[in-house]
Amino acid sequence: MKKTLVLVLTLLMLLPVVALAEDLVTYTDPDLGFEISFPEDWTTSIGDEGMFIAVAPDYSLNFNVISIPVGESISSAQLIAELEGLSEEFAQNFEGYEAAADGEIITIGELEFVAFSGFYSSQGSDMQILQLYTGIYGVVHILTFTGNTSVEGFDSDAVDALVIEIIESFVPAKA
Repeated sequence: MKKTLVLVLTLLMLLPVVALAEDLVTYTDPDLGFEISFPEDWTTSIGDEGMFIAVAPDYSLNFNVISIPVGESISSAQLIAELEGLSEEFAQNFEGYEAAADGEIITIGELEFVAFSGFYSSQGSDMQILQLYTGIYGVVHILTFTGNTSVEGFDSDAVDALVIEIIESFVPAKA
């Protein structure tokens, strides 16, 4: 448990600060039924293949959710086996990618996730990615947070609280 807490706090404290909204709004996916909350001043859209996307007003932090019905629950151990080599894929796709977490099992709220995290450069900015996988209720959910760590004046405590609140608000779909 201590290792999990240290990993989550380490990953989250590196994300940039975003202005915290006083109120969160909840999105419910019309097809798969998952729910997730985020600050009301964030911009949202639906991307390719039903990906839900939310972006902070200053574009310093964003997250997306992809849900893939698979028919049966998949354990974290199975996900780790299926995702072997993901960090290498990140390294091929993200300039200067350095892994911070490579398939670590963490628990946030009541859900267990397989976590991948790392740092990379994009258009002169230092970036971090946190990608969480869970395979509960016959649906694989992928939550991806991307932050621009080059933003000046970030407050890691505020970002930690916000990202954890968003993750804890996630209610997985049931197939």
